[in-house]
Amino acid sequence: YHTENAYADVAIKLAVGAILLGLLRMDTAEGGYHVGRGREMDKTVYDAMGYIRRHYAEELSVQTMANQFSLSYSYFSRNFNHILHMSFSDYVTRIRLAEAEKLLVSTTSAVTEIAVACGFNSTSYFIKLFQQHKKVSPGQFRKEMLPSSASSP
Repeated sequence: YHTENAYADVAIKLAVGAILLGLLRMDTAEGGYHVGRGREMDKTVYDAMGYIRRHYAEELSVQTMANQFSLSYSYFSRNFNHILHMSFSDYVTRIRLAEAEKLLVSTTSAVTEIAVACGFNSTSYFIKLFQQHKKVSPGQFRKEMLPSSASSP
């Protein structure tokens, strides 16, 4: 592309350069990723979220996930936090607690069985986390969510 006006060519080049510089600044702001890596990292985190939702009952760690995607621990962890605005362990805990809620209202399984089924290694730790997040114990949550047998005729 070449115009007969040399000043117009320079103005266009400067405008394109300013746009590219602006995109670069937006992309790397707040510890973001390098140009061209943003969408790829978003997909990696999205894929990791899917893996967590399918394997929440298993032992999950940042290192295992980073290895699975051929990334360093720190790079995966930093970008997971940046994209989701929460740590990997917080995300895993939220998924596990959501699954526990489903089991509490859809089964008659004991709280201990639900804790294990959802990937918690300790029933007391599960109860503690559940109370922190829901402001009620798992047993009380189940009672509040299920129809009362006392109201049955």
